Amino acid sequence: VQSERSAKITLYKGGSSDSVLSSATPNDGLYAHAIAINETAASDYKIRVESGDSSSIYDESDANFSIATPSITVTSPSSSDTFEPGESTTIQWNSTVPSGATIKLVLYKSASIIETITSSTANDGSYSYTFPGGLVNGNDYKIRAYDNNSTSGTTVLDDSSAFSIQAS
Repeated sequence: VQSERSAKITLYKGGSSDSVLSSATPNDGLYAHAIAINETAASDYKIRVESGDSSSIYDESDANFSIATPSITVTSPSSSDTFEPGESTTIQWNSTVPSGATIKLVLYKSASIIETITSSTANDGSYSYTFPGGLVNGNDYKIRAYDNNSTSGTTVLDDSSAFSIQAS
């Protein structure tokens, strides 16, 4: 279909049209599309590309592909951890947010923000952190991880288990 001027690209789910990704993109063999964060997670998606001039000229994915729901899970610190003010640790998380995303990390005590640990770090699963001095003792500290690249209005986030700060 190289002589065609444009192509229509449609996302199919379960054999039915789900959404038109582009009604007229240049027929150059390339099309970049960011999957919406609220797209239904499933494993029965296909892409159909059809001629902009004739809907009877088309091709579609040879096999189904999956769209996963983006998530972040903070794995460390955990509920069994106790830290002293000024102590260093490594914050760890698992993530299925898109590649290239950055993560924001925030320290909470109960529901109150203590500090923004970092407003943007690579989504590589770990961040070295030193707790500030002067923290009060408590067993209700948490670290919250946010996906900085959420564009749909739905925030992808997770809190660590509550852990303790105990001055020596």
